[in-house]
Amino acid sequence: MMCLCILQPYAKNTLRATDIMQFPWEEGGGERQKPLTREEEMAAFEAAKKAYGLT
Repeated sequence: MMCLCILQPYAKNTLRATDIMQFPWEEGGGERQKPLTREEEMAAFEAAKKAYGLT
């Protein structure tokens, strides 16, 4: 936000925050992931436990 305030006086048009910065989760254009099923959640949890040596 500081960059936006610093650059605004030098811009010809009004700048928006999205003109300067965009987060990776904003690039999809509003698409949302479908929720995981219980089985998919548990598989991801088990994979994370295995990756951290907790099993």
